[in-house]
Amino acid sequence: MNFPAVVLIAAIAFLVGIGACWWVLGRWYATRLAQATARSDKALHELEDKLDWYSKTMSFADIGIWEWTVATESWRWSDELYRLFGLVPGKDVPDTKRFFAQLHHDDAAEVLWREMACAAGNAPLRVEYRYFLPSGEMRWMRGGGDVLRDADGKIVRMMGVVIDITDEKRRLSQTSNLANYDELTGLPTRAYFMRQLDGFIKASFGTRHAVAVAIIDLLAFKQINDVHGHLIGDRVLQQVAQRLRRATRAEDVVCRIGGDEFALLFNVDGEDQSAVQAFVWQVIATTFLPMDINGMTFEVGASVGISIYPTLASTLECLLTTADHAVQQAKTRVGPLELVTYAASETPAAREA
Repeated sequence: MNFPAVVLIAAIAFLVGIGACWWVLGRWYATRLAQATARSDKALHELEDKLDWYSKTMSFADIGIWEWTVATESWRWSDELYRLFGLVPGKDVPDTKRFFAQLHHDDAAEVLWREMACAAGNAPLRVEYRYFLPSGEMRWMRGGGDVLRDADGKIVRMMGVVIDITDEKRRLSQTSNLANYDELTGLPTRAYFMRQLDGFIKASFGTRHAVAVAIIDLLAFKQINDVHGHLIGDRVLQQVAQRLRRATRAEDVVCRIGGDEFALLFNVDGEDQSAVQAFVWQVIATTFLPMDINGMTFEVGASVGISIYPTLASTLECLLTTADHAVQQAKTRVGPLELVTYAASETPAAREA
C-alpha cells in the first residue's frame, strides 16, 4: 500500500472518529435537552396549576389585585378585580377617573386622602368605601395596599388588594338592628332610647329647647295575654307601635322600653308644659282608639307620665325618675287614659336625684 492511500485511510478513520464523537455528544445533548424540556414543561404545568388555583382562590374570596407603576402611571388589574368592579378584562381599561366617579360621594374624599398618603410612603392603604357598579348596584369594598421601593429607597410601584365586604356589612347591620330594634314591633329598644335621650339633652345646651319624655304603660295588658293568648297580645303591641309612629312627627323618637311599656322623646320649644301635655294627649288619644284584631274589639288603655328637662329635672337620670314617678301617679287614677305631668312639689328629692 502506497503512502497516499495510508494517509487517505487515516484521514477517513479520523473523520469517522470525529463524527462518532459528535454523534455521541449530540445524543447526550439531545437527551439532556429533552430532560430539561420535560422538567420545564412539568414546572410550567405546576406553575399554571398554581396560578389557576390562586386565581380561583381569589375569586372564591372576592379578592382583586391591582398594581400601579409610578414611572408609566399605568394600572394592572387581576381578572377578579375587573369582575368586582363590574368590568370586562380586555374590553374595559383601568381608569382612575372612572373609579372615583363610581365611588359614593361621602367616601370619595377619604379614599383619595388615604391613597395619596400611601403613594407618598406615609402609611399603608387601609380604607372601606361604597362603590357603584355600572348596573347601579352599590357594593361595599375594603382596600389595602402599600408601596414598593427600589434599592435607593425610591417608590417605584404600589400594590394592593380589593375585597368585596358587602355581605359582611349586611351581617353587621342585621346584628346592629337586633341590638337596637325590637323584633316584634320594629321600634327602637331601651338601649337606643337612652343614647338618643343623652343626645337630645346635650343638643339642648345653650338653646331654648327643652327635652320632654313621656312614659306610656299599657293598662290591663296582662289580662289580654291571659285570656286571649300571647299571639293576640303581640298583635296589640304591634298596633300600638304602628299607631304611635303614625301619631308622632319624624323628628320624635318612639321606643319600646319594656314588655308593655313605650316611651316618647321629643324636643320642646321653650318650657310650655301645657303645650307638651296637649301634644302627648293628642298622640295617646289617637293611639288608644278601639282595636279590631281577629274579629274582636279591644279597648286598651294607658297610664302616661311626663317630665321635662331642664324645667322639671336637671339630669338624664332625674328626667327618667320623675317621668316614672308620674306614671305611678297616673296608675292610681281610674280612667282608661290617664296623663300626669310630674310636679316637683310632690317629691322634691326626685328632681335633684
